[in-house]
Amino acid sequence: MEIQKRKIEFYVVRSFGDKFTATFDFVSENWKPLLKYITYLLLPLCLFQGYFMNNFMGKVMGMADNAYSDSAYLAIGISYIVFALLLAVGSVVLFSIVYTLMKLYGERENRLQDLGWSEFRPAVLHGMKRMLVVVGVSLALMLIVLAVMVLLAWFSGYTLIVTYPAYIAFAVPMALLPPIYLMEDDITIVDAVEKTFRLGFHTWGGIFAIFLVIGIIAYMMVGIVSVPWGICLGVKSILVTTNDASEEFTASAGYEFIMYLLSILQSFGIYVAYSVLVVAIGYQYGHAAEKIDGVSVEKDIDHFDEMADDNVDDFDKL
Repeated sequence: MEIQKRKIEFYVVRSFGDKFTATFDFVSENWKPLLKYITYLLLPLCLFQGYFMNNFMGKVMGMADNAYSDSAYLAIGISYIVFALLLAVGSVVLFSIVYTLMKLYGERENRLQDLGWSEFRPAVLHGMKRMLVVVGVSLALMLIVLAVMVLLAWFSGYTLIVTYPAYIAFAVPMALLPPIYLMEDDITIVDAVEKTFRLGFHTWGGIFAIFLVIGIIAYMMVGIVSVPWGICLGVKSILVTTNDASEEFTASAGYEFIMYLLSILQSFGIYVAYSVLVVAIGYQYGHAAEKIDGVSVEKDIDHFDEMADDNVDDFDKL
């Protein structure tokens, strides 16, 4: 008989090693639903993302034949903007998938076993709506901070010595905003922002460490799936700059199709790899909320009456 592992609690004070372990325990236990819904929702997006990534790189390399022309710059700009928008949409979907699964994992008695689309769909759509709010608020806050930096730099460039580190210090706690707003249904965006900075500055070092260590692991995973596409792009770039006769091979439909397939693999691999970092940030928030606010204690108090009722029932059976 298979022995089921103990459920990974979300609101727990953890050391960095424990957060690292919880992250990979969650991924290893739930890799099937995680990969399933990333494939369902993000692979179709990767079909377009891969195309525009190749389109952008092809136009950049084509600058050799259209050097400094306005039309070339415009085409490159349009390709990059479309690619960036697709990447932003993909990020919204990825955060929504991961935190919806983490939330359902904690709420469902049988964790993520037998989680069907009919149950997952309304939850992930709700998460996407809230994630769009997070993106809008985050961009607004970042633009305000950047505007202040530019204004101060206009008076004196030396202010960047102070404002740039302050900007980094401001940006790190913002990582907690997505899990706070997506994991807590009863919180407003204003309260979520306040909570983000309150918890974020208290656990700034932990957030930075998660980004550094798990980010490096995710970056290495992305590097592995990017190697085939990078090799093809490098070969094409060399042949274009040398005007070699074999350039016709890299310009063929077959070669372009292979590069397109590899770009899809790279785009999909990016989302899969960085889903691990998103999970880690989620557990960092659970650690911060428990350490600063004692969330699990508050929940026990809120459910005290239910616990008392259960105990009375038990005594009646004696």
